[in-house]
Amino acid sequence: MRTKKTSRVLLSGTSALALAFAGIALSAGPASATGSTVSITADAGAGSLRQAIIDANADAAADVITITATGTITLASDLPAITEPVTITGPGSGSLTIDGEGFDVFTANAAIAIIISGVTVDDAGIFSGSAGIETTSASLTLDDVTVTQSYAGMTAQGGNAKVTDSTFSANQNWGAGLDTSDSGSSFTNTTFSDNDDVGMWANLYGTADLAVTNSTTTRNDDNGMDVDAYGSSSVTMTDVVADRNQYYGFEMDFEDDATGTFTRTTATFNDEDGINIDLDNRSVVSFTTTVANDNDSDGLEADVYKHAKFTAKGFTGARNGADGFDVSAYTGGTVIASNVTVSESDDNGVEVESEGISGSGPFSQVTLTNVNSTSSGTSGIDFEVTQGGNASLTSSTVSANPKRGITIDSDAANSAGSVIKISKTTVKNNGDSSKNGGGIAIVNTHELTVNITDSTISGNAGGQGGGVYARYSTDSTSTLSIVNSTISGNSGDIGGGAYLRSNAGAHVSILNSTITDNTTNTGGGPTSAVYLQGTANQIRNSIIGGNSASDLDIEPGTAVTVDYSLIQVADSNVSADVSSGTGNIVGVDPGLGPLANNGGSTLTHLPNSNSPVINAGDPAFSGLTGDQRGQSRVVTRIDMGAVELQPALAVTGSDAALPLAGGALILMVTGGFLLVVRRRFALR
Repeated sequence: MRTKKTSRVLLSGTSALALAFAGIALSAGPASATGSTVSITADAGAGSLRQAIIDANADAAADVITITATGTITLASDLPAITEPVTITGPGSGSLTIDGEGFDVFTANAAIAIIISGVTVDDAGIFSGSAGIETTSASLTLDDVTVTQSYAGMTAQGGNAKVTDSTFSANQNWGAGLDTSDSGSSFTNTTFSDNDDVGMWANLYGTADLAVTNSTTTRNDDNGMDVDAYGSSSVTMTDVVADRNQYYGFEMDFEDDATGTFTRTTATFNDEDGINIDLDNRSVVSFTTTVANDNDSDGLEADVYKHAKFTAKGFTGARNGADGFDVSAYTGGTVIASNVTVSESDDNGVEVESEGISGSGPFSQVTLTNVNSTSSGTSGIDFEVTQGGNASLTSSTVSANPKRGITIDSDAANSAGSVIKISKTTVKNNGDSSKNGGGIAIVNTHELTVNITDSTISGNAGGQGGGVYARYSTDSTSTLSIVNSTISGNSGDIGGGAYLRSNAGAHVSILNSTITDNTTNTGGGPTSAVYLQGTANQIRNSIIGGNSASDLDIEPGTAVTVDYSLIQVADSNVSADVSSGTGNIVGVDPGLGPLANNGGSTLTHLPNSNSPVINAGDPAFSGLTGDQRGQSRVVTRIDMGAVELQPALAVTGSDAALPLAGGALILMVTGGFLLVVRRRFALR
């Protein structure tokens, strides 16, 4: 958790009084306007900018100052503060420069309308500590304006600012700043670059709103953009880029009922996080289509507190120096993220923290859907869920991470009431055998519930527990359930498929699952594909067979019940438990096809037509409605394992040679009667 820096501008007594009238239209003066022309570059006299401002201040009419002079106007002292509504139109920011020589250029301290266009302001406000353009309570409009090498680029305190096609660069402090409770501020086609502080900052209160569109903040010596939103204020950003800033690309804090909507946001090559955001109370923020690549720390970090809500739809993060996508929900906060793609993070691809309050609520929730996390240095996804926090991962792929696919580690903190759900997810080809749990590692958890359903864990390599490894805290009452899932083709020194260890307080269930084709290296220890140590275990309606060496083993004294399951080779330590179970098949090849796309979102092993697991599960089974693929879970009688063979549709049309799948219904028409014959076939 980071410490938020103090806002750069605090409301003075004068501006606070002006803001008390928020909602009252700013005066634009009479409908008629007087005008003057600036035709010389001299700093004083008739036809000068100084004289034009003096003349405009002389009456309350809305004045128009047209600058026809080009080149450079060099000041010898501060320009007069603007006190009446005025429009200043220059020949173009590339044609006219106002060189402040350290003096103030455009300043105003009144609730008036000011419009400035077509000028460059240089070297302004150094002596007084003022921005090149600085207003209090005004309605400020800038178009085609550049402010450079000044104390700061622009400051609007109170009122609002509408800026288009402008640049704030190389200033000694910030590029542009906004501190207001008024509505109607915007930056469009604006660049904030090479400033010695933040590129753009905003403090928003009350019902203030800010829209930033098609703008870039780059190479600033602090954050690219720094936004604090309070009350019912709102921020909208579309097509905004933060690049190569020396701190965060975007740093934002949303409090109270503030809202933020960010579309097509890009943060690249920043020296800290690309995007760093805090949400508190009832604030709501959404990011859609976000890119955060090549930042020195996290691509995106979001900390969400109390009843705040953060949503991310469509995120890409590559080659970040810490985590690609780091989200945390505390004390009732909510995070919902979908279509997240992360790769090549130095630490974790995705970091998740969800924390409630001692298991009694409010309960925090992190929901991840359609995540693709690959090739990150520590874990593809790291979960830390404690104190009644919850997290879920659905329809995702975690692959090719060199150390681990998924790590679940609560640091032995109390996780009573906390649940992690992993469903319809593929965890494949992770780990290099240097860490326990190449696919999924559950370590140092206390009273945490982990449910793995409808998922495939394949091709992973771990020191212990190649596919799944669990080591619970000494006094843990944690639970792990593996349901409707496939663990295949993993390797490890102990428990190539799964090594699950704990004290007797924890409980492990392997239900309606298939564990096959795993390899356990023979290093003098247990060689079984599944090794259970010190846990209370239940294996039911499952297949553990076709692995190298033995298939199932336990540490002596471990409690395990095995029913309606096929165990091809049971080690001597567990053979009595398997033999005493109900409906088990022992010493028989399960007759499975290769790991393949048999329908659904994950790969599975389909039983062959003569497999002994067909119709061999618990005849009284109830509960699940679908198998791992989402197809009917029970046909006639439930099959063992993760896949249920299905009846084929009746053959129609002219091609009578179409193959029939398992449980086929063969339709025969005889003497006007429809004869339905059920048979069991399988596509090989």
